[in-house]
Amino acid sequence: MLGLTDMVDLLNKEYATGVSVVPASKEHVKHIAENLRSADKTEIDLIGSDSDQGMTRGLTYDDESYTVLTKDKTPCAMFGVGALDTDEGYIWMLGTDEIYDYKSDFIRFSRPWIDKITNKYSAYSNIIHSQNHFSLRWLLWCGATLVHSVEINGATFYKFTIYNNHV
Repeated sequence: MLGLTDMVDLLNKEYATGVSVVPASKEHVKHIAENLRSADKTEIDLIGSDSDQGMTRGLTYDDESYTVLTKDKTPCAMFGVGALDTDEGYIWMLGTDEIYDYKSDFIRFSRPWIDKITNKYSAYSNIIHSQNHFSLRWLLWCGATLVHSVEINGATFYKFTIYNNHV
């Protein structure tokens, strides 16, 4: 389990390639929404949602929301967690293609960040499009479990869950 110092260090850390993670803000939403990875855009379109509204809702309702910034401080991903009910939370992330430029740092900090943000509820869940292969591999590497498939607007999605290792 991460201590308070470790959590603060995650926010104050600039990684080897210059990428950093900061508390998310409304100023970050527009760039990410306008430059979404095609896989993220496909998921949002299939679900019938809107990326601007989804990220803005996240800023309002999440327990925690963060933005990944490039070395020149351009937002390249946003992620967060919040409550589904009293014992389960949701987890989400949307990004731009710029995240691939920082792949090594992104992979390196993924697990510590997931450990940091998944400590309030016993489990955190969401869905992912079955064709989003890069994100599926990453989620499994981060410890997610694929629970079951669900059809949404004719497309197959998987419900995934990340269990809190601290309960």
